[in-house]
Amino acid sequence: MERVLRVLAVVSLALSACGSERPVTDVESAGALAQEAAAAANEALCRVPSGPKLQVMTRNLYLGADLLAVTQATTPAEIVAATTEFWVKVQMTDFPARAKVLADEIFWARPEVLGLQEVTLYRSGPPLVCAGLASPAAPVAEHVELDFLAILQKELRRRGLHYEVAARITTTDVELCAADPADPNNTDKFLDLRYTDHDLLLVRKDVKWRNPTLPVPTSTRPGDSNGALFAEASTAFFDLGGAKIFSWRGWTATEVRVGHEWVRVFETHLEDWLPVPPQYPEWIFQAGQAAELVSILDVSLAVAPLPTILLGDFNVYATPTEKPPVYQFLVGGDFPLDPSLNGISPLRDAWTALRPKDPGFTWGFDELLRTGALSTRLDLVLATPDLNPLFTYRVGVNDRTRSGLHPSDHAGLVTTFSVR
Repeated sequence: MERVLRVLAVVSLALSACGSERPVTDVESAGALAQEAAAAANEALCRVPSGPKLQVMTRNLYLGADLLAVTQATTPAEIVAATTEFWVKVQMTDFPARAKVLADEIFWARPEVLGLQEVTLYRSGPPLVCAGLASPAAPVAEHVELDFLAILQKELRRRGLHYEVAARITTTDVELCAADPADPNNTDKFLDLRYTDHDLLLVRKDVKWRNPTLPVPTSTRPGDSNGALFAEASTAFFDLGGAKIFSWRGWTATEVRVGHEWVRVFETHLEDWLPVPPQYPEWIFQAGQAAELVSILDVSLAVAPLPTILLGDFNVYATPTEKPPVYQFLVGGDFPLDPSLNGISPLRDAWTALRPKDPGFTWGFDELLRTGALSTRLDLVLATPDLNPLFTYRVGVNDRTRSGLHPSDHAGLVTTFSVR
């Protein structure tokens, strides 16, 4: 009873604050810190001039386990063992429980635009890859085991929130052989496990949005819209019998109405730092993708000038003392691989503009989401100078599921801009 009264009191307080439109709903497990952060943001916004504002949020949902062991496997037996262990860990990190906390974060922030990475779909099917009758690179399994988007949308609807998919890109789609963890040597219990990864932009249903004006074609893959893969993949997940599975990354985009103005929003998930030959920097693939994305953004501004936001998981590993080359390029600095691209990014980092003394770490929890500490910045919200950042805060720093899991291995960012 005490928990229910506390939730109702916070809802009442939020509704009485200036500018708030949070609905009264039955929130099952609202995290205290998500409430406090949203309340602080609302109070801060009460002190700024009135006018059109846009709130955005970026959140890496975490696919549920580390794929590294799978990518390093070189024999059929190693791949089966690594995939089986991976699938066990995905179930241990319990996305349905984590989705409740993620939905609470979104409920209290209630952003107009929500960028999501690692929005994963797991499917199973007969052991065709296991038997050599199908290729990992041509997945066919269709039985849904876990659909992160459907699970999260259900939790949002329970809280009275409705978001539409404005943009989606499919990055990775691979099917591997897994064993029954309880009886791994019984080939009768093998199955194919299909892993499909998406990036998305969601727009709150009461917000008007449209397809973006872009200078490049977008993906025509079934289910994809308003986004595309970067021109070059990085390393193969593995190469077994000629079946190469590549690590693709991509971007999405939409445009939303804010007052009488339209704002363009890009979302991305850049490649991580990778082991490469010593003559190359470990961020080389990331740098190429960043240059491609900033070029698309720049040409979009030339073709159809609009205030623009770029948010997502950039894997830049920024800290107060280390500003790696790709991060510096994204916020207007030099491009480390080609001087002709120096200074072409018009973007500025909202977090450092508003909280220059706060490290704002967004990544570092362990694989099983029980330990670890945030120790670096991977997630960013960047914007052109015609958008004025008013307030920004992190979510998912300390809130946990009832069983003690962090909602993701990342923290998320919520940022509010005034539209000039």
